Amino acid sequence: MPGRFASRLLALAFGLALATTAAAQPGAPLPLPATQVGNCETKQLLASDPDSGMTMRAIAVLPPGAPPGPWKVLVLLHGLGGSARSWLEATTVVPQLASEMRAGSLAPTLILLPDGGNGYWADWIDGRHPYGSLVLRLMDVARQRYPLAEGPQHAAIVGASMGGFGALSLALREPARFGMVVALSATDLAIAVADAPMRACYVNVVGAPASASKLAEINPIARVRAGAGAGVRFLLAWGDREARKFKEGGALLFRALRRAKRRVERRVVRGGRHGWQRAWAPLHPWWTSALRAHFGAKTARP
Repeated sequence: MPGRFASRLLALAFGLALATTAAAQPGAPLPLPATQVGNCETKQLLASDPDSGMTMRAIAVLPPGAPPGPWKVLVLLHGLGGSARSWLEATTVVPQLASEMRAGSLAPTLILLPDGGNGYWADWIDGRHPYGSLVLRLMDVARQRYPLAEGPQHAAIVGASMGGFGALSLALREPARFGMVVALSATDLAIAVADAPMRACYVNVVGAPASASKLAEINPIARVRAGAGAGVRFLLAWGDREARKFKEGGALLFRALRRAKRRVERRVVRGGRHGWQRAWAPLHPWWTSALRAHFGAKTARP
C-alpha cells in the first residue's frame, strides 16, 4: 500500500511538472480541444514578435455556425500555471456563452484564449519577452482572419488572478481596444512585490529590486491614478479570504476608479479563497450578464 501511494504521488508530481513546463512555453504547440466546444468550431491562431522572436498561440472558438459578421470578440486570460485550455477545462463559461449565442441572447462572438505561460501578460523589463504586446498582436491576427466589428464597444477582456492583472493592464494600456474588462482576483503587483519573498514571475516583469517606473507603467492602480481608463467599464471581484495582493489590491483599485469617476462595479465573495470553485465560479452569472448587456443580442445592429 505505501508503495502504491508513493507511486500515485510520483505520477501526480510528474503530471504537474509537465503542466508547468507546457504553461511556461507559450510558443510550444497547443493540443487543441475537440473540434467542437459547445458546438462551436475551434481554430489555432499564432502571433509572433519579430524583435524578440517570441510566438504566442491561442485557441479561437468561433460563434456557432460561424455566421456572417460582424462579430464581437472576447479575450479570456488564464492564471499563473495555467494555459489556454484552463477556461475550457475548469469552467463552463465557453459552452454557456455558445448556448446564449445560439439562443440569440448574445451577439455572435469570437472567444480568444491565448496561451501566456507564466509571463504575467506583460512586456518584461528585459525587453525580450513581450507577453502583453503579443496578446494585442493575436487580436490583430484574429481581425485579419475573421469578420470582427471595429471599436471598443465590440470587445471585452476577462482574466483571473494573473489573468485579471493582465486584463486590467492591457485594457488600461489600450482603452481604444476594450470597452469592458472583468478582473477576478487580479494581482496588485506593487503589493505582491512588497510582500516577501519576491517571486520569479514578478522579478521577470519588474526586475529586482523592482523598477518603480516599470510598476508605474503596467500596474493598474498606477495607470488609473495617471488618468487612464476613460470610457472603459470595469468589473472587479475577489474573495474576502484571499491574500493581500488580491483583496486589498482590489479594494484600492476600486477606490481609485471611483475617484477617477470611471464606470466600475465590484463583488466580494464571502468566504471566497483564491481559485475557480472557491471564488470565481459564483461570479460567472454576474459578469456574463454584463457581457450580454455590453455586446447586445444577436439581432442588435453594429
